[in-house]
This record gives sequence, structure tokens and C-alpha cells, in this order.
Amino acid sequence: MYSGRDKLGEGAGASLDEARVRAAAAALKAWYLYRPLDVVVPSAVEGGVGGVEWRPNVVDVGEVVV
Repeated sequence: MYSGRDKLGEGAGASLDEARVRAAAAALKAWYLYRPLDVVVPSAVEGGVGGVEWRPNVVDVGEVVV
């Protein structure tokens, strides 16, 4: 499954339709199960313990077109 030149997911199946469904599922899993590397959780900044400043976690700063 591609979006322009970007490969989003890949799937194999007994038919072309099944392969498309599996590729779409792989693309969705890659998007929604993505985990950023530098995560700051709210419990890490409660009460000022640890000297960590809260910043929201961003998966991707790019534009999502549906």
C-alpha cells in the first residue's frame, strides 16, 4: 500500500483483495502502534520530582489527510 511514493504497508494473501486488506491493516498498525522514543509521562513530572518538564508527546508533526 502506497501513498504517493511512500510505502505505508505490505501484505500477502490468496487473492488480490485479501492482500490489499492485509496491507491496509499493516499500514494502520504501523500508524497507530507507533511509539515515540523520548516519552515524558505525566507521573514523571508530578510534584516537580526528577526535574523533568512536561511536554506533550507527538507522533508526527506532519499533516494527516483522510
